[in-house]
Amino acid sequence: MVTTRARPARQDTAGPPLRRLGFLLVRRRRLVLALALVLLIGAGVLAAGAASGLSLARFEAPGSESDRAQAELEERFGTGSPDMIFLVTARSGTVDDPAVEAAGRS
Repeated sequence: MVTTRARPARQDTAGPPLRRLGFLLVRRRRLVLALALVLLIGAGVLAAGAASGLSLARFEAPGSESDRAQAELEERFGTGSPDMIFLVTARSGTVDDPAVEAAGRS
């Protein structure tokens, strides 16, 4: 009589795909860490040139209508960044009426 024992399946090749990926990453942990470090350094090198194009004080896209309007206001009226914003609603007529404009200026 011949007896055969079934070999148990290896843990790292059995189960769902994410489990197998986890075993692979743990088995090759040094390689994974080295690749992560190389990618981090590569991303840093690529991002170094982008810092000059970013500005924390601007929310407008260069050349947009709001950017051109801001430049026109600075040129004509010598304005800087607005400190206050007023919301004007006319009780009658439009906000372009002289009486509403006078009330807004006062």
